[in-house]
Amino acid sequence: TTAVDSQGDVMLKLTKNESTTKLLVSSKTLTLASIVFKAMFNGKFAEGQGLSTATPPEVELPDDDPVLMEMLCNITHLRASHILEDLSLSNLADFAILCDKYACVGAVYPWVKLWVQKPLSKPKQPDYEKLVLITYLMDLPQEFFTATQCLVRDRAACIDPEVAAHGHEFLPAKLL
Repeated sequence: TTAVDSQGDVMLKLTKNESTTKLLVSSKTLTLASIVFKAMFNGKFAEGQGLSTATPPEVELPDDDPVLMEMLCNITHLRASHILEDLSLSNLADFAILCDKYACVGAVYPWVKLWVQKPLSKPKQPDYEKLVLITYLMDLPQEFFTATQCLVRDRAACIDPEVAAHGHEFLPAKLL
């Protein structure tokens, strides 16, 4: 168990490859960062019933990556010293998808804006196309422009739409 908030009132339970991670978090903090968490914890759903610092209920999030969810929680709980300084483009794409899923792009915006700067300047690196998805989902118009401009200018002959979409169909087809 990781106490993202030692006074947390809910335990997020994440499972990956039969390994379980539990994150003690503040439902209030998550509701401020995400309308999805706000709906989840407002009391109308089972997840929002019986929130308590004494015996925090467990909320299972079986589809979410434990490392990336912990990163999201560290950001929303303002635990800067626990946030990675760099993410691979693949992890950054997965993180952007997670943030889009929970509608918390605004809460992580400064971190993602910082993380994309380094790979943005390296258009020849593998998976550069993923920056199209990342900047699109994270509402980074200037970075989106830069990424697409570099792809068209520097790699027009070898753009892989499947790499850009990262296995999802978030991007409008006309972008690819």
